[in-house]
Amino acid sequence: MKKWWVPVGAKFDMSVSLQVGMSADIDVSAAIECGLDLHYVENLPTEPVPIAIDLEGKATASIGGQLSVENLGYTATGRLLDQGRVRAAQLLGRRAHQGRRARRRR
Repeated sequence: MKKWWVPVGAKFDMSVSLQVGMSADIDVSAAIECGLDLHYVENLPTEPVPIAIDLEGKATASIGGQLSVENLGYTATGRLLDQGRVRAAQLLGRRAHQGRRARRRR
């Protein structure tokens, strides 16, 4: 008697995952400076003498900054998982199968 195995079902599962990470040391600094100087002299006599007015102005502004990046790095991790199952049933040879039918009829 010959026995046969026949697949009757199959199932496959698959999953993919990816993780990405990044790290860095970042340092930022800024500076702002402003200045305003004003000099004003006034001399207005009431007599007919020369008049003196002295005006002086000064303004300054500066902006500065710095950006520093160190230890810049990244990581990437990937994973693939798969799983499969196949179900099989056993079939008997032709003669044995016919013999079983005959027994059932009786």
